[in-house]
Amino acid sequence: MSEDFAKMKVAAVRVWVLSSTKEPALCLSERAARKRKYAHRFSYSPGNGGIGPGGVNIETRKAPGRDELDDQRIRELGINHEQGNVTDLREGVGGVRYEQTTGHSLRASNTEGVDFYDGETPISLKGPLARKDTGELLAINDSMVDGLADSVVKGAQTNTAARNIVVDTLGLSDTQRSRLTERISQGLADFDAMPTNVIILE
Repeated sequence: MSEDFAKMKVAAVRVWVLSSTKEPALCLSERAARKRKYAHRFSYSPGNGGIGPGGVNIETRKAPGRDELDDQRIRELGINHEQGNVTDLREGVGGVRYEQTTGHSLRASNTEGVDFYDGETPISLKGPLARKDTGELLAINDSMVDGLADSVVKGAQTNTAARNIVVDTLGLSDTQRSRLTERISQGLADFDAMPTNVIILE
């Protein structure tokens, strides 16, 4: 395989990453204004774009930091209906970051393999690397980053219920985020069995 062709294969893979921003806490009115700003700048229509039947689209998006998120909404989205209504505030954090990045509201899912629905589009959420019971970020090492990347690759290859995979990288360093994206891209470079959107939130 030529180098140019290999680059084209990787370019066919599109990942969406959620990253943390180091900004001060905002009041509610400021949060609302920030949500509108993110929604305008990073609007996303699930299922649009891509490279046709088979293949993976990878896209990276900036997302608000932890101190910009609505704690009440985190608690609302932090009930994992798919797994029997257990509390998972980690999932709530990722869900709210997706909402505030896209301007779309999520709803809960009872379907195995689907964490949320954006309208009628099923979403599988990977990350953030945080505690389920508190949503507090973990001390992240390279092994954890590789595990997250491998989970994304496996989900893209095997999860037929959700072809939109959101990857929340809150808490990762720039170096770790680059490692994650490269590992996902390499893992999916030759995958073309099912059309998939991988959405990495930075």
